[in-house]
Amino acid sequence: MEKAVLEPNEQEGYTFKIIFSTNANLECNRESKKWSSRQCEDPSSDPQGHMDRIKKIMSARDVTVLHDDKGCREHVRLEGLRRPGGDDDLGLPLDEVGLKGFDDGARTYVTTCAAWFERVHRVLAKIVESGEKFDRVVALRPDIVLSPPTSCKSGQCSSDPFVEPPHLQLDKMCAQKPGFSFVDTAWQVHGRSYLHDRDLDFMHILCPGEEIAAYEEAIRVPLEPCSHPPYPPLPPGFHSSKGWHDKALFCRFVQVFTDRNVPISHWDDNVTAVWPQPSSFYVKVGSV
Repeated sequence: MEKAVLEPNEQEGYTFKIIFSTNANLECNRESKKWSSRQCEDPSSDPQGHMDRIKKIMSARDVTVLHDDKGCREHVRLEGLRRPGGDDDLGLPLDEVGLKGFDDGARTYVTTCAAWFERVHRVLAKIVESGEKFDRVVALRPDIVLSPPTSCKSGQCSSDPFVEPPHLQLDKMCAQKPGFSFVDTAWQVHGRSYLHDRDLDFMHILCPGEEIAAYEEAIRVPLEPCSHPPYPPLPPGFHSSKGWHDKALFCRFVQVFTDRNVPISHWDDNVTAVWPQPSSFYVKVGSV
């Protein structure tokens, strides 16, 4: 992430305020049998030491490390989900799905909220409350690497403004797509998505930093249906396999930005997020 996000933009004059939010009660350890696994977290014997190690990794920059072990604030009721044990039929950025009231007649179930979205929201809410201003806002998972899409790897599409190794040049990106955008996963989610057929909880880019309050409001309850007419259309370039309508998940999320005239886009044709191979880690710092 240093070479993919920080350095290329610092060379263009950016100064970053970095907030690293994690549950410091969990940590990956080289001595653990799970070290080579992507989900390698074990209970931490020293949460404060864990936070100090994270800060030391980024010691050349000003970074605030937050211990956040809160769960989701609320649940969302959805209709017509799968039977327990089957495909999740959601295509959502959920860490887990819990079903209640199965076959209750109304065929409604309760799912947990989008946990990464919730974590990002708590950070944004504090920033909005403080009144601090930013030119751009980038929210990302630190346990990913950037990769060209498959077609780019075979030379079938332009990598501009991304070069090998892929990196983000915010000024060029915001000139092309000046609103809110997703850097999505390399893999597709087939047949079970309302907004888009990629996982949406890996990286967000808000180009108009003055709209951080809209971002905070949109991500506060991202899975809610639209709250009022007129209902926004599906953003250009997004692929909804379950159908886009006023009751669709993420409808309110899109509506908040649409009401503020902030366009929504993605970078699927230029760059994607993938899991790093264990050998590419210099150090693992837990789950964020």
